[in-house]
Amino acid sequence: ESVASKRRADPQAPNLGFDDDRADYRTSVKDHIAYRFEVQGLLGKGSFGRVLQGLDHKTRRQPVAIKVIKNKKVFHQQAQIEHMILKRIRDNDEEHTSNCIHFIDKLVFRNHIIFTFPLLGSNLHEWTKKHFKNGCNLALIWTVAGQVLEALAFLCRQRIVHCDLKPENILLVDEQRSPAVRLIDFGSACLEGQQTQTYIQSRFYRAPEVILRLPYAMAID
Repeated sequence: ESVASKRRADPQAPNLGFDDDRADYRTSVKDHIAYRFEVQGLLGKGSFGRVLQGLDHKTRRQPVAIKVIKNKKVFHQQAQIEHMILKRIRDNDEEHTSNCIHFIDKLVFRNHIIFTFPLLGSNLHEWTKKHFKNGCNLALIWTVAGQVLEALAFLCRQRIVHCDLKPENILLVDEQRSPAVRLIDFGSACLEGQQTQTYIQSRFYRAPEVILRLPYAMAID
């Protein structure tokens, strides 16, 4: 029996006790989310919420990454934009050639917006630190850079600004095979001309126009 099934609602607590004091959904290993996903562990967390590793019991226990958005209005609003961006990517990439992640599903559970994605491997930052302490060979750099450029070209055709491109948001599909990569995390993304945020991009990768709070477009990626 999962821990989630034992947790009782508390009418006096935020979101009936299902959230912590940061508006993140409380989870433990073996919990079930939306009576469908079994939690296996934590993959990462950020200002938006958390990403969990889990199994999808609707699709024969397929391994998935589960992005659980914080239960706050500002994050709900941004998640709706993220959903629109993710749908645009999936609808215009039927051949799966964009090198951008495709979401599997979007749902709402206990006031949290949830996205599910295929479970991928390490991010580029972790992978290079682990395997290439003295640098990568040029052929590998060409292979990975080419795929990232193809992803950016696809986003350009769709008029999508990623707004947070960095090695941590480029994941390997399978670390044991040739280095196929996918661009992930469209939580800060927007359509060109529809920018709503000024504080974007990680500091180490921030474009000059963003630092100077000038109008920005796809070139910041």
